[in-house]
Amino acid sequence: MSLNLQLVNDNVTGSWAIFLRRSFALKYFKVDSNNFIWSFSVVLFLIIFQLYVMPFEDEIFDKEVAAGLTSPNVVYKLIVLIINWFSWPLVAYVICRLMAIEAHFIRYVIVENWTGLITQTLAVVPIMMYQVGVASGMAITAMFFVSLIILLYKWRVAKVALGTTSLNASIILFIDVAYSIIVSYFLSLLFV
Repeated sequence: MSLNLQLVNDNVTGSWAIFLRRSFALKYFKVDSNNFIWSFSVVLFLIIFQLYVMPFEDEIFDKEVAAGLTSPNVVYKLIVLIINWFSWPLVAYVICRLMAIEAHFIRYVIVENWTGLITQTLAVVPIMMYQVGVASGMAITAMFFVSLIILLYKWRVAKVALGTTSLNASIILFIDVAYSIIVSYFLSLLFV
């Protein structure tokens, strides 16, 4: 059960292939227990992305908040990320069972986890724009458009990885977003 660079390369290549709407994208994802387990390690890279992005997100939206970036705020955001990362597959499994589309569930989890690298890479673009001097209003607009692209990408991931209809993929995406908001809300109550 080892992680090798070829496995990482194949999964990242497959993630980009889905983003580029290539019909052969799934051939890059090896569906086995090794890749399933290692796909959860992607969260370590996402934590690094989040630690980089957090101060700038706060600064873009509220200048005063940035001056007081607090440890509880950072811890809260990281806990939300980690809980969502590890609990979403359980919720998704229940949803897939109810929709009778669980045949490719393991593949979906593998693809969903590895494509997190692409979504986080896209999310960093507006932050980098802000860092090089783009006004916060333009950075917020860029964040909005990047968020739409990420939502469309996550919809495509669900559709392709589960081999399901557009409607089923939309339902899964809606529940994914709603679940993330609910987890974030309830955890925010602990950090207030």
